[in-house]
Amino acid sequence: MGNLSGPVNRSVQPSVPSEEAQKQQGRVSSTRAQPLAGVDKAQAVDQAQVEQTPFESVSRSLSESDIMEQLFQIQRPPNQENKQLLSTMIQHGISATAEAFDEIQTLIKGKKGLSSLRAAVVSYSKGLGTSTHGADIVARYFLNETDILSNFKKLHSSTRQFQSILSSHQQLFEPGLFTGMVAIMGEFEISLKKLMKKQKDDVFSISEFKRGKFIHEYKLLLDFLSGVESKFKKGSSGDIELMLSEFKAFKRVLTGALKAFTSQSILSQDMMSQGDKDQSYYYWQFPNPMAPTEQTMDLLIRKDKHEDQARVESDERRIIIRFDTVDLGEVSVIIDLKKNKVSYVFQTVKGETKQLVSELSFELRDRMSDLNYETVKIHALQKRLDIKKLLIPILDLDKMTRIIAEA
Repeated sequence: MGNLSGPVNRSVQPSVPSEEAQKQQGRVSSTRAQPLAGVDKAQAVDQAQVEQTPFESVSRSLSESDIMEQLFQIQRPPNQENKQLLSTMIQHGISATAEAFDEIQTLIKGKKGLSSLRAAVVSYSKGLGTSTHGADIVARYFLNETDILSNFKKLHSSTRQFQSILSSHQQLFEPGLFTGMVAIMGEFEISLKKLMKKQKDDVFSISEFKRGKFIHEYKLLLDFLSGVESKFKKGSSGDIELMLSEFKAFKRVLTGALKAFTSQSILSQDMMSQGDKDQSYYYWQFPNPMAPTEQTMDLLIRKDKHEDQARVESDERRIIIRFDTVDLGEVSVIIDLKKNKVSYVFQTVKGETKQLVSELSFELRDRMSDLNYETVKIHALQKRLDIKKLLIPILDLDKMTRIIAEA
């Protein structure tokens, strides 16, 4: 039986005959045409037919015994933990090799729970290899700790506390350094207020929300704070200990926000199981600019595998928006654009929201017409759209088949 180190759903073909075997087959063929003296003609023909009979392909569902057999083939114990790891690897399109198995085991060493296992497998499948940092970020996503607005709220609160502690411990810093720190932290708080729409005059634009810019700036701030920690002036041990503790606490919250941004970049990467014909998406998360209160919005844009990966402009594009409001509940909108034609599919768990979409469909058509777009479809479904399944597609083991070759 073939192993599972390559694609699961495949045929195992017989090997190409060697040169000597081909010569032997040629001798058998000539025997069929002109039998040698003393050799029974029927026997020669039967022998040739047996040698030329191909293996028959047999297709059946992937079973637990296949998982155990593959563990034996890669020389790993067929215990419950290893069976779970190998099954999860196959679900996420990772070849069931000893090398991949061992590398993922290094990511979950010392960790417990299926969430840690899946985070390690997804991180590996997204191309991050043995990066424990990447696996940790994916784990935070599964624990719902990468919501960008929640991290902004924590960061804003931590920033204000940090500013207060700085002001009350000015004596620990050189005057010039203290002035620079106060200015930097002040600008940082203003930028957070604007993103969270804390001030009435603030106008938030998605075009200003550049993930790479934030990641770069947050890393620079972390490095700056790490440098400042080593430059305290002499002071009481209690004051210095308190200040070091506050630095550590603020950097931890800042790192959490940095990981929230980085998770979006990781989730935008294709899985190993996704080929050129499989749909995959770029992923962003923003504070919802349309909501009157602090709420998060998810944005997905389907990739065009035939375009430059850095571009998202095209005459044909699918955009998915997910948001949540008190009145409407969770709503996902799938927008398909093809030049000047547009179609909408609204998915929601609330029947009232579905009905509201139907009632406002004519108004939506008129507004899109004003923008020179022809609305070809508006459809509403009372069904939740799980964007995790779009960003992290998995293969259904129950629906997998294994094609093997048997003589």
